[in-house]
Amino acid sequence: MKVNPKLFAKKEEPIASTKKRGDAGRIIMEDGMVKVVNNRLSSTNSSDNKQSSVDTDDGGIHSDTIIDISSVPEYTVRKASLATNSVVSVGSEDGKPGGGRLGKMKGFLGGGRNKKGKGTGDTLTVGGGGGGGDNGSDNVSLASSIFSTISKVAAIAQRGDTTITTGANGLVEKPIHPVVRKIGDHKLVLWPPDEYFDTVTPKIRLPSLEWIYGYSGFAHRNNIHFLSGSATLVYFVGHVVVLYDVNKDTQRHYGEHDGLIQCIATASDGIVVATGQSATTTDGGAQIRVWTTDQLKTLHVLTSQNPNGSVLQVSVTGLCFSRDEDALVAIDEGKPRSLSVWSMESGQLLASKPCTESPVVCGLVSLRTSTKESWYIIYGRGLMEVWRIVPTEKRIDFVRQCIFGQIPKPSIVTCVVESVVPTGGAEKSHAMSADSDGNIIIWTDEMRPKTVLQHGNKVPVFTLCFLSPAHLMSGSRDGQISILRLHEDPVASTKAIIPEQYGGVRMLVPLTDPSAPGAITYTVIAGTTGNSIIKLNFTAASEELDAEKYELSVVTAGHFDEVGSLTTLLQQDKGGQSLAITAGMDGNINCFDLANHKVVWRVFLKDSMVTAMDCYAPFLAVGTSDAKLKLFQLGDSDLSLILQANVGAGKVSCIKFSPDGSRFAVASQETEIFMYKFADGTDMNITVIGKFDKHDFPVVSIDWSRNPARDNHYVIHSNSYEFENFLWDADSMDYLEEAHFYRNVKWFSQTCVLGFPAATSVTADGTVETFIVCTDVTPTFDMVAAVVQGQKGQLGLYSFPNANNAAAIKHMQPTYSSAIHAVRFCYISNRLCLLCVHGEDGSMSQWSLR
Repeated sequence: MKVNPKLFAKKEEPIASTKKRGDAGRIIMEDGMVKVVNNRLSSTNSSDNKQSSVDTDDGGIHSDTIIDISSVPEYTVRKASLATNSVVSVGSEDGKPGGGRLGKMKGFLGGGRNKKGKGTGDTLTVGGGGGGGDNGSDNVSLASSIFSTISKVAAIAQRGDTTITTGANGLVEKPIHPVVRKIGDHKLVLWPPDEYFDTVTPKIRLPSLEWIYGYSGFAHRNNIHFLSGSATLVYFVGHVVVLYDVNKDTQRHYGEHDGLIQCIATASDGIVVATGQSATTTDGGAQIRVWTTDQLKTLHVLTSQNPNGSVLQVSVTGLCFSRDEDALVAIDEGKPRSLSVWSMESGQLLASKPCTESPVVCGLVSLRTSTKESWYIIYGRGLMEVWRIVPTEKRIDFVRQCIFGQIPKPSIVTCVVESVVPTGGAEKSHAMSADSDGNIIIWTDEMRPKTVLQHGNKVPVFTLCFLSPAHLMSGSRDGQISILRLHEDPVASTKAIIPEQYGGVRMLVPLTDPSAPGAITYTVIAGTTGNSIIKLNFTAASEELDAEKYELSVVTAGHFDEVGSLTTLLQQDKGGQSLAITAGMDGNINCFDLANHKVVWRVFLKDSMVTAMDCYAPFLAVGTSDAKLKLFQLGDSDLSLILQANVGAGKVSCIKFSPDGSRFAVASQETEIFMYKFADGTDMNITVIGKFDKHDFPVVSIDWSRNPARDNHYVIHSNSYEFENFLWDADSMDYLEEAHFYRNVKWFSQTCVLGFPAATSVTADGTVETFIVCTDVTPTFDMVAAVVQGQKGQLGLYSFPNANNAAAIKHMQPTYSSAIHAVRFCYISNRLCLLCVHGEDGSMSQWSLR
């Protein structure tokens, strides 16, 4: 469908509501008597475009001071209902402004701001909590009957009463004091809902890691290993190592690292694994952990110091076991690079030596069968060196640089493997290399070029693996896979391209042992630069493998750039299937079946960097960094683009659908929030029906009320990153100054970082010095999840309500990542689970709560 640009023409002014209502206070009738339940007044005057209200400053909370209005000459009561508990408002007919002081605090309790300088009418209000309109037929003059009550209100104000006495239904039930908390230098004044004071036993459900979606293929090499004895794939993402059982479709996790994992090596028995990480700010050095795959038991933590300085300074970029597997060889990324040898028995450092100053080291490999020497190859940018390492003698010796002879030296040697290769009618073990120029070279025993299998296609080859002694498979940066038939002369090959959304081919791993006599591997695991792992099942024609004949299935998928958008969806028409959708700056949108841990679909938006997203079946709204709004229709296996429009000039920072799905709010980097509405009828058209422009800084979170809460209108809660905390009417776009009127509003979602649950939970122990990154509340409203900047990937779980801070429960959970950008609670087959999106490594973790 073509987009009609007129549908998206922004109006200069938001559509105003047909109703007006004071936001300053309420008077109710209870047991036949008029009572003031909110002792705060504000006055507005359209003639001078000023709005006055009580201010809030560092000296204390004065928002509940009552202004003396006894001198106002005449009043008109706008009657909503004269029944018990009806809400009425008191207005000034002569248009004179009432008393009050201009508010200073932005957001709740503040005086409010009006960028356009619009007045809101000549009304002095004590009303606003309930209905009440401007219909003349409903206006009754009750000034004389309630004048004495208003005078009492003024007297209370003079006494300095600082208590709001509204209950859940506007009744005078009990004193309600605002909760004041500090985040950094910002004071937050928050009005507690009634359930905050409920007498409950605080509880927390502890999280247990259930599944990791994603893989670190964009920036790491040689990072998938197959343990043939247990049919287990071992790979890492962020701070965690994933052990995926291919046959049982289950995951286990080794989560003892506190820094970003950079490399992995496995012993031939499939039991012992070594993983190296980068340095952390806590201890200042890198480390290697040696552990077992059967019990996930740590054997050694290698961080020892050398008299000349640490041999593990910055990041461990290469690991391999020695020829006899009695030692572990590592290379560190310090300046200069250092080579070190560690005893597998004691975990002690045996020897170390500076090795190279190459800016990029791609890997380290031990040559076990192609030479009689104890040789090791270090390769990378402008680098392919031979070293001799003898652990028993504690010796590390440089042998020589590898000479490429007639072949131009490549910029980067990207891969080195060792395998049995048919040459000259016989099979012999050789080392083979691939590089950034597209060369694939077989090397002699003396590490000199023997045969060039592929020469100079100028597309970097990232990985090599053998499907059999006669079949070599390669993977390239452009997503190309090739199968070379080494037993033919000349060497023949077939080629294919994997789908674009998965990126280039970073790693290839056969699922069977290709060295077994007569064995041919038909199933290959491919790790991609799009941070996904896919399975390729090949079919053989006349016992020959063809790269073009394969079936693709997705093992896992992540993002290769920063990801911060997460939404969940429950499909009732499919038996209550729980889905999660993530989107990132890489332009990929991933959809996951949470119960089965499967990737349902993956869509790549070319030339788009997704910065915001929300879903309301069957629609998915996506915002991009170039101020584009894209509306999709959800399908079983992909997305269908319906409409596209421009939203301001800055990136889209937040999107939220209304509870009924008829509208959605879109916030731009320019601080404005646009309201879009679906057109009536069957046409897939949307129009801009209003704009909220009171924020001065980019909006980071938006929530809708669960039900209409003001004059049959929805209320919206929005936050900016500079601690602007606003409530506003979703129809009239009016800023709602008096937050305590809406303290008992039930919210459709609670992701606002300055909302009452998050702000009071993270500050229960005192002032928090940094801001809240993301938050969510359980559907049963008994637990809050929140992430605070600077907590190094830790997730805070808090019991709620928490009026008694001493009884509140807090649990800090490491999430095996350095950053969390979004969290969501959801039900999966009636089980409560928690999802975390990890922004930097592009993964998502799924936690069960018990």
